[in-house]
Amino acid sequence: MKTPSRIGRRPLDCRGYGLIELMATVAIVAILAAMGLTSFDRTRGDINTSLRQVSADVRWARARAIVAGEHMRFRATGDSSYAIDRLAEVDGVWTTTATVRETELPSHIELSTGELDFIDIDSRGTVVFEDPTKTAPLTWTLSDSKFATTRTLTVYPSGQVDADA
Repeated sequence: MKTPSRIGRRPLDCRGYGLIELMATVAIVAILAAMGLTSFDRTRGDINTSLRQVSADVRWARARAIVAGEHMRFRATGDSSYAIDRLAEVDGVWTTTATVRETELPSHIELSTGELDFIDIDSRGTVVFEDPTKTAPLTWTLSDSKFATTRTLTVYPSGQVDADA
């Protein structure tokens, strides 16, 4: 009479958990911990989200100016808000014809514009300055008062945008 093979089976008198069972448990706990940690404090990421949003909106305004052949203005409207305007030349002066987009940042995020509180973008996608000799990039700062962090957004005269992340 043949005895059945015991390869791959645990001895009957052995108690406890196998390696696969322990690894599956650790994996499940790790997944649950990762899900819990990402939702623990969502406001900590607001500064990065706001920086991405502002830089994306400046890029959108530039693309809109190029594609539609319109002049656009990206302007700060408050400590935590900005707007994008469509411009038209009336009697040699660029004036707002319509506000295309208005955005409110979280209340603890402040947008500091420095020397200029607006960016004019012409139909070629370049930044237009009132002073034609200005060639330095514009730097705007986003500050998070809740977590004491800052991020900068740089807009070059060519219209390109650089956001430190």
